[in-house]
Amino acid sequence: MSRLRKSLAIGLSVLALTVAANAGAATLKASYFFDNTLASSTAGAPDLVAIDPSGTSGFVTDTVYGNSRQVFHVGGTNANADQGGLAFNSTGLLTSDSYSVALTFEFFDRASAWRRILDVTNRTSDAGFYVDPGNQLDVYPISGSSVAFTNDVYRNVALTVGPAGPNNVTGYIDGIGSFTTTTNTLDLLPGGLINLFIDNNMGGGQGEWSTANIASARFYDGVLTAAEVGAINHDPVTPPPVGGVPEPASWAMMLVGFGSIGTVLRRRTMTAPAITA
Repeated sequence: MSRLRKSLAIGLSVLALTVAANAGAATLKASYFFDNTLASSTAGAPDLVAIDPSGTSGFVTDTVYGNSRQVFHVGGTNANADQGGLAFNSTGLLTSDSYSVALTFEFFDRASAWRRILDVTNRTSDAGFYVDPGNQLDVYPISGSSVAFTNDVYRNVALTVGPAGPNNVTGYIDGIGSFTTTTNTLDLLPGGLINLFIDNNMGGGQGEWSTANIASARFYDGVLTAAEVGAINHDPVTPPPVGGVPEPASWAMMLVGFGSIGTVLRRRTMTAPAITA
């Protein structure tokens, strides 16, 4: 094989590996920043649905990391019939056992008690993602954490689920890994409904709820890396670019591949023998 063909093969192989790696990365599918709307800032995603039986939820102005902005207040009481929350329909957007959620929110009530963050069972089970009585993140009934959660202050909380295997679920607070565990408890059911904050109304352990303010919510297909969670934590309420664009490292790999092709082409041009009449 000629040197040019070898370099072309190497460059294309690097490109193929880059595309394959990027295809398996987490891709932003829906993002919400609550600027007087429950619509997504990411094209193609559905509006969030407010669950507000008490009529006390709505947009309010608050200070989030030093900036005055609109947030969504989740009102109600911890009685099942009065709990406020938000619902996200992930149908066609998220893989049931490989997705990530990043939230910026604060709880107000029931410190040192169970408070539901995320439910994927359509309220039929006590299993889910919580702040527990130790004021730490917890996937009930599987695993807790060791990083404190504090009421009355905005926290960046991220959850990554999948793929199947050891330590397939990870929780983060403010960009710091809080726990990792192995469970399929958070795999999405058919229909792909994700409820935020509202607790189960069937089975045991009901009423585990708190009023809240939420400033941002992002939903990704695939698993965010620790570095990506850290980047989100760095600027949690600035709308991100549309998902699917290669990361800088991916672009660098592409450039290496194309650069090797270009180098050989230049060398062949410089060393080509002169053609005489």
